[in-house]
Amino acid sequence: MSTPPTIQRTRQNILAISLLVLLSLLGGFLLPLLLLWVLTFTNFPAFGNSNFIRSLTTVAQVFFCLTTFAGAVWAYAGRLHTQRGDNPHYWSTHFGPGLLSSLSVGGFVTVSLGLPLAATKLYLHGISGDQAFRTQYLTRLTDSPAFHDMAYTDLAPYYPSAWFWFGGRFANLLGIPGWEAFKPWAIISLAVMCSIFTAIWCIIVRPELGIIVGMVTALVATTYGSTEPYAAIVAMALPLAFVLSWHAIRPYRGAATKGRFAAGGVAAILGISACTYTLFTALGAVTLILMALIVTIHRLWVDRQELRKLAGKKVKSPGKTVISPDPIKLRKLRRHIWQPIIRLIVIGLVSLAIALIHWGYYLISGIGQPRSHSGSALHYLPSDSATVLLPMFKSDAIGLLCLIGLVWLIVTIRSSRIAQALTIGIIAMYLWTLASMGSVLLGITLLGFRVALPLTLTFAIAGICGIFDATHRIISVAVRHVVIDATTSPDNNATPLVLNGQTPRYAGTTDAEPNTPALILPDDRLPLPAAFTSIDPVVRRSYSGPNQPIHVRRTARTIQAVVATITLLIGIGFAQDIPTSLSDEIQMAYTDTDGYGVRADRFPAGIASYYPQVNQALLEGASTRQGHPAHANDIIVLTTEEALLAYYPYWSFQAISPHYANPLGLYDKRNELIEDWALATSPHGLLRKLHASPFPTPNAFVFRRDGDNYSLLLSEDVYPNQPNVHDYTVSFAASIFHSRCFLIKEIGPLVAVTRICQTPQEMSND
Repeated sequence: MSTPPTIQRTRQNILAISLLVLLSLLGGFLLPLLLLWVLTFTNFPAFGNSNFIRSLTTVAQVFFCLTTFAGAVWAYAGRLHTQRGDNPHYWSTHFGPGLLSSLSVGGFVTVSLGLPLAATKLYLHGISGDQAFRTQYLTRLTDSPAFHDMAYTDLAPYYPSAWFWFGGRFANLLGIPGWEAFKPWAIISLAVMCSIFTAIWCIIVRPELGIIVGMVTALVATTYGSTEPYAAIVAMALPLAFVLSWHAIRPYRGAATKGRFAAGGVAAILGISACTYTLFTALGAVTLILMALIVTIHRLWVDRQELRKLAGKKVKSPGKTVISPDPIKLRKLRRHIWQPIIRLIVIGLVSLAIALIHWGYYLISGIGQPRSHSGSALHYLPSDSATVLLPMFKSDAIGLLCLIGLVWLIVTIRSSRIAQALTIGIIAMYLWTLASMGSVLLGITLLGFRVALPLTLTFAIAGICGIFDATHRIISVAVRHVVIDATTSPDNNATPLVLNGQTPRYAGTTDAEPNTPALILPDDRLPLPAAFTSIDPVVRRSYSGPNQPIHVRRTARTIQAVVATITLLIGIGFAQDIPTSLSDEIQMAYTDTDGYGVRADRFPAGIASYYPQVNQALLEGASTRQGHPAHANDIIVLTTEEALLAYYPYWSFQAISPHYANPLGLYDKRNELIEDWALATSPHGLLRKLHASPFPTPNAFVFRRDGDNYSLLLSEDVYPNQPNVHDYTVSFAASIFHSRCFLIKEIGPLVAVTRICQTPQEMSND
């Protein structure tokens, strides 16, 4: 028995979109990897010393912008076949254009970041500030795939580990240190996710719109979020999660899967994001809860009379009809009303199960354990967290795009499901921002400033939808008022003209005679060939299709060409400013000293140039203590040399920063211990204090020499002050290490000390 054409076509469409996502993932990984590999053979000058790299970056950006634009044009041309009554396949409307564009978007991200950083091994912001702890985490999970805290030994990880764990496997695959893998992994992971999101947007909205949305996503994320790549990845997923959540909570009538696939997608996004960047997961969860409450309350209000009627209760009505209960219909209606809450619970449970991959170990190991209450990541209140974020008033192209998005959301909120979804997401983000400001009364913040990236991205995507919608509306108005010469019309099949005075016009325009033959402009809404792939069951019909009268086609194509050209040029202009926007972060990647002791701008290296010698001294000392060759993860070191902990996988007695320290590690208690150790007056006294420590004690120390003392620079939380961290020096007398229980090696301004004796008794027995 032959398969019906409709079923066969549906199977082909499923295969096409499945291959599109798969190849976008594979190609989005391999293309950036290839480009970055080629760049390793170059010998470009430092970014800040010459415009050489800037020129190459602009050329590459323009190329990928043009190929992405070509993909959008290809997708639009393929969709025009629907106007001839054809049944287009997703191979021509989605697969080909989507694959070309998704790879182009990934390539764009790669060259925008990879070329400016081509002459350095470090990523944006170098090894300074927060990038030090991020590099330390990647170095830790490169050393071992087991889930461990980045600093403290024998503790479950607190900071979300997904991005760092996969980055560690990437470093193992290439056989390079974790710190060196940070740059390529950051760029490749951003490029891969931009490629995948472009492909997914092509599937759930019109393909040409999805392609441009994917490109705008890459532009915004690269410009404003690339310094923290894993956060940018989750931020890029949020607008998509908003749209899928709305479809899951309120599927359109007649949807083939009734939002079940969308619900699965939302659960996956929230679960994976909880393992990657939990703050943005909270934004997605708040949005989902808002959507479920809005739909449920609306249905309760609309169906309140029907509920009473089916329950057999009296209702206000002019007649005196006897009301009899109908339990079957009542059960169906109640299920319809409470369906959003039920789906919310299901999504929550599935996403929670995924989140436990990371958080389960931490929660179990923390049962009954004390936690540090100072130095929380929520103790941070910069100026951006004290004001409402309004990206639509920025004085750049993204600001204009966000303003267009705001207008579009207001205008189309009643008719567009995508506008409804994005609006609820924006409301949730603003509620989070206000809650963050109010939470200062509780002694914390909700890091409201972090909302800037997903908020800007959501408004920008709305702006692209607004440009598409406005273009269509302009064409709709223009083709109804266009004046043509009736005697020279080249269209042999032109609809009869109506002469109104001396001006020939098509019938159906505002000044045409009501009883004359009318020009029938096709409805501007058209069912999709396969509704299961779309959030909206209808898409716009183009006025530039081949079955339209020639004046309609010419007018539509002219307007489309003008809008597309302006949009393309604005996009290229914004893209070529990305290196300028990131100039400070790029400069730090060249001025910081890398793990090999080299500064990429070829100026004299900093103190990190001594780290290879320090590492050698620590390994030799550990080998002496153990009686066999030691590895870096055999060493628990007390030091405040942040870059040293980022470059080598030592365990650290104290974390780099109080705000990223594991709460189970009791950062403040460790500081108190260090201060107490510094009060020791003899080697025996120091060993006695170390032996009494409730934490695994350090078997190595790295200090800075300060006269006759060895010093450390400790940090303490001083929230709500800004800066929220106060640094202070703790000094150890050098004489307390002058014993056979300690091996001391001075290396430049640094002092590496290895503890040989484990207990005070070992010194006494000497």
